[in-house]
Amino acid sequence: MRKVFEADGSDVKRFLSSYRRADHAISLQLREIDRLKTIAQQVSTAVTPGMRSDAIGRIQALEAEAAESISGLCVLRQKIEHVIGQIEGDTHREVLQRYYLQAQTLSEIALELNYSRRHISRLHQAGLEAAEQVLARAASGR
Repeated sequence: MRKVFEADGSDVKRFLSSYRRADHAISLQLREIDRLKTIAQQVSTAVTPGMRSDAIGRIQALEAEAAESISGLCVLRQKIEHVIGQIEGDTHREVLQRYYLQAQTLSEIALELNYSRRHISRLHQAGLEAAEQVLARAASGR
């Protein structure tokens, strides 16, 4: 049987962490759109109509790109939620949801769930192993 994931679980971490990376990229795009809109409003009287239409065109292109990214993020989130949802242990599932989808730190999770940081780290690792099994089953078609 073909090896699906690295022994250290880095592929599973990369997959689950891809939501955070995509979310961050979208936030940057939206901030750039806001920045360009602000600039366009501030200088609207000092620029020629051609320059203004160029700025509006750039803003519209960025908005379309952000909308496409947001759509892709929604699909990615659904995939990640599906994988995490297949994990049998409620606590493992909750730790992964909080860490990867809600961007909480392991320390924050420990505090809120009233566990030690070390125990949450172990639960996180066990959750990653369970997610790896879910992904391996999906890859093998079972």
